[in-house]
Amino acid sequence: MNTIKSTIHTEAIFSSDKKHRYLLKKTWDEKKPACTVITMYPHLDGVLSLDLTTVLILNQLANSERYGAVYLVNLFSNIKSP
Repeated sequence: MNTIKSTIHTEAIFSSDKKHRYLLKKTWDEKKPACTVITMYPHLDGVLSLDLTTVLILNQLANSERYGAVYLVNLFSNIKSP
């Protein structure tokens, strides 16, 4: 039997009033390069819970085995609630 363990480190930069998110960084392999992805608006949380767009991006990048991190930035920093 094999056990596989994985950890995704998450870091987010918000404005002091928490109305804007400037960066969401997710790292799963520090030895590989990071990829920057630009989307329209940040998700309400994104740190502990994931929206569909973030899940799809993470799945594609992790499955490519080329990248070890993603920087999620947005054209507009104001947080849109669902």
